Amino acid sequence: MVVHRAWTVPLTVIIGTLLLICSVPISSQAGTSLTPPTEAVKLIFIHHSTGQNWLADGNGGLGQELDDNNYFVSDTNYGWGPDAIGDRTDIGNWWEWFRGPESGSYLSALYNESGQHSSYSRSSTDPGGENQVIMFKSCFPNSQLGGGLDDPVPAIDDNPLKGVSCGSQYHTIANAKGIYIDLLEYFETRQDKLFVVIVTPPVQDPVQSANARALSQWLVDDWLDGYPYENVLVFDFYNVLTSNGGSSDTNDLGRPEGNHHRIWNGSVQHSTDDGSNVLAYPSGGGDDHPSQAGNQKATAEFVPLLNDAHHRWTNTSQPVDLKLWPYQVGGDRLVLAWNEVGATGYRLLFAETGQTMHQYGDILGSGVQLATITGLGNATMYDVMLEALQGVDVVDTANITVRTAGVYVSSLQWDLEDQGNETGLLTVSLVLEGDVGAIDQYIIYRCVDGADWVQVQTTEAPTFIDLVQTEERRKYGYRINATVSGEEVFLQELEVNTGPDDPSGGWDPDHGPFLLLLIPIVGVGLFYIWMRRKKK
Repeated sequence: MVVHRAWTVPLTVIIGTLLLICSVPISSQAGTSLTPPTEAVKLIFIHHSTGQNWLADGNGGLGQELDDNNYFVSDTNYGWGPDAIGDRTDIGNWWEWFRGPESGSYLSALYNESGQHSSYSRSSTDPGGENQVIMFKSCFPNSQLGGGLDDPVPAIDDNPLKGVSCGSQYHTIANAKGIYIDLLEYFETRQDKLFVVIVTPPVQDPVQSANARALSQWLVDDWLDGYPYENVLVFDFYNVLTSNGGSSDTNDLGRPEGNHHRIWNGSVQHSTDDGSNVLAYPSGGGDDHPSQAGNQKATAEFVPLLNDAHHRWTNTSQPVDLKLWPYQVGGDRLVLAWNEVGATGYRLLFAETGQTMHQYGDILGSGVQLATITGLGNATMYDVMLEALQGVDVVDTANITVRTAGVYVSSLQWDLEDQGNETGLLTVSLVLEGDVGAIDQYIIYRCVDGADWVQVQTTEAPTFIDLVQTEERRKYGYRINATVSGEEVFLQELEVNTGPDDPSGGWDPDHGPFLLLLIPIVGVGLFYIWMRRKKK
């Protein structure tokens, strides 16, 4: 018997209204969805003063708008984190955050940060867990990039900008590209996170503005070429802030002309037809911090893009329907089985219930669906987690708790006699161990095609329970309860699909090995499995 692969089964509203009456997008991407996440998503924003203003209720309003769209927002600022890494947010510093020798410490703190280091509305409750969306932005001095547009991009080992501030002579467009290219090496390993790169905002000084424009255009159009995953979003904050509605206090939000990065007519639009490469929204006194009008334009254009990116990311990160169950329990060992889900590998972790899990052995190769844990010790309950991997990325997990004392199902076995288009003989055996002497009797219930449960059998308490199915091809569920000192307790549930709607072709012998769907519950959950048995 082998296990077979399982089959797998309101600012934004205002902007959306404006989009319906405007022109065809300059560039587009099909399949956009402006719908906010259905459950709260934890987001953290790495920034300094420009980001603080963008978040603020009395300025850009980004914090409130994200909150309204079901994002639980936290942030970092000056002085934050291990080694005060929050002080360092220049382009060269992103290598420190994500790739440097201390990055593990920095990212652990970042992913687990739930505090506010700026002022903005946050009405929702912390949903718990790590931050899922990671936003980061460099300050506007980073737009003053040196070097030539055609300078070669250095390999990261030879890049003098890594870990260096934007005031350095090494702050060039070629070196900046090299930093961003190297970041993808990390982002590829963490597809459980959505990384959002906020392009550095512009300055009013035109001297190096062509380089700033070239970098923003490269990040949007070229940086992700060949990157096969949906866990990176670029928002061109730079471009959005280079056109206004006539003054720095009036934006061009919702207008068909101008520079934008937005959802337009249902597609992603990145338009740069205004021709300006400098900040169109200086604050009072000629300050390069964007004005309220510019920040509000950026909020309105960014949040729908984020919703769309989150939608595409979660669609490609759906669980692959991994299921795990204890195949055999006995002595000091536990044999686990799971359904093949097309992963490139698996990783097994376990611990005594209540203790920290640790990895058991090496990563298991694809196609292996049985693993044995030995040397369990004296505990009576163990927590087990199986991770399905695509490369180094965890694409799904399955968790169970296994009892090794009291009354428990020590193994589940089945046999099916395929008789072509005639009724078949199915035998399922649950092997019980532990304090089976405490059980008075078993009560067997059955449901057919999802109908109500009906008691069909009461039997004395052996160590084996056999269920024999010889009727027509239907979907049968069995529930086995035990009575202990007269009190009925749940023990096991399974489902057997013997109908022709089996995706393998049902009982038709011309379709090769017969597939059987079992759904056992061992104390804690519902587990699906397709199993395959060769014909005799």
